[in-house]
Amino acid sequence: MALWQEIVFLQKWFKGKWVVENVKSYYPPLWPPTKLDRHYFWSNFRIGDFKVERHFNICKARASTRKNQEEDVKELEEFHKIKLPVEAKNQRLLLRNCVYPPLGLHILNESKRNIQPELFN
Repeated sequence: MALWQEIVFLQKWFKGKWVVENVKSYYPPLWPPTKLDRHYFWSNFRIGDFKVERHFNICKARASTRKNQEEDVKELEEFHKIKLPVEAKNQRLLLRNCVYPPLGLHILNESKRNIQPELFN
C-alpha cells in the first residue's frame, strides 16, 4: 500500500511535477497508469508513447535455472549501459528492474514541456 500512499500524497500536497514508477505487477493497479515498456508510471503530466527495442528476452534474465547468471548480468549491463560494482547484491534483480535510460530521459523531457497540446483535444 506504500505505493498508493505515495501517489495520493503527491496528488494532494505536491505543487510541482512528479512521477512514480513501478515495474508492471501481477495484480491490477488501483489507478490507471501510463504503461511504457515493462513499467507503470503515474504522474501529474502527460507522458507520450515511447518504444523500447531490445534484442533479447529480459524475462529469461530472471530464471533461476539459467546456468550462467554472470552472462545475464553482463547482457543487462550492456543493455542499460550501467556497470554495477562487483560487491553489489542481487545484480540481476537490480538490472531487471531498471528503467531503460533513454525512457527515463523521455519522461524527463516530457515533464519539461510547458504546453501539452494533447490535453486541449
